[in-house]
Amino acid sequence: VDLVYASQEKDSVEIKHTFSENSGSTWSEAKSLPIPRVEIFQPGRANGPQVASWQNHLAVVWTKPGKSKWGDGPMGLLISNDGGKRWVSGGNPADDQSIAGHGYIDLAFDEAGSLHAVWLDSRDGGQGVRYARSADFGKTWQPNQTLQSRTCTCCGNHIYPVGAGGLRVLYRSINPRDMAMSESLDGGKSWKRVGAVGDFQWAFNGCPHVGGALAQTEAQTTHVKSLHALVWSGMEGKFGLHYLRSSDQGSQWSETEVITDRGASQADLAADGQRLGMVWISSAKEGKHSVMFNASQDEGVHWSSPIVVSAAGSERDTPRIFSTGVAGQFLAIWLETLPGDQMIWKSKLLSAS
Repeated sequence: VDLVYASQEKDSVEIKHTFSENSGSTWSEAKSLPIPRVEIFQPGRANGPQVASWQNHLAVVWTKPGKSKWGDGPMGLLISNDGGKRWVSGGNPADDQSIAGHGYIDLAFDEAGSLHAVWLDSRDGGQGVRYARSADFGKTWQPNQTLQSRTCTCCGNHIYPVGAGGLRVLYRSINPRDMAMSESLDGGKSWKRVGAVGDFQWAFNGCPHVGGALAQTEAQTTHVKSLHALVWSGMEGKFGLHYLRSSDQGSQWSETEVITDRGASQADLAADGQRLGMVWISSAKEGKHSVMFNASQDEGVHWSSPIVVSAAGSERDTPRIFSTGVAGQFLAIWLETLPGDQMIWKSKLLSAS
């Protein structure tokens, strides 16, 4: 497991890398990446540095300062071909030559080693979700594609490689302000917008700063694949975090099942065979936050009772969950605030049983 994060002291920001070779039980000493501090734009939720790995190949992407009205600019990329021992500069995924804002990036390798990136920029006058593919681990990038020309301005985007040549991108649309999904079946050469994921018809002129999550399960006996999603909506009467599933790869979705925790947001989802694990932030009225987890053994038909991963504290943020490859075992990672407003990453192994 590889983790990169921004570390800030006063006005100085650096990006650090750490890894675990035992599913998160222990972590290596975090090392600063060779990036001049003046080349790192102030990171935030869903807009921090991202890492992807395939075999010994690593890629790290972040946003540099630039000329947008918020101060953000082009993307920076570092690549390593030896597991993170040595780093060199990679190519800029964006081909618009702009030094204005590029952000809310996600990065992923597919099973064949191609690297894929999605992000938001305003190259044609409005914020839209863009895509690029690299066949040489991030050294060079193919021409960009626009998956949707107008989207929400600052919600996180997520790209998910699925099988041979399959890619899905989950992002927040603009009108209505629901989550949407685009799909490629040919390794990113062509794309189509599949439709809304949670069709709430939420009319909202603003950014909720909350993305979503996707995962794919495979039935143990039939090997039929199902798609699962977590989405958040501020729609009156539909407010909160919702779970959905699809048996036709996203063309149609089940009725949403609201997570009963009304303060639930910032959720993530992972699959292990036919098992699912989800984590989210629970926000209490007094401003305390907890990290919660529950699991399903049967592709989301039934769910366990939620358990507390990290008890209520002043701040919990950005939870992520991954399958470790051990049957029924998941790794949760999240940010936690300590006394004195110091934020640290924490992790915990969780069981779906």
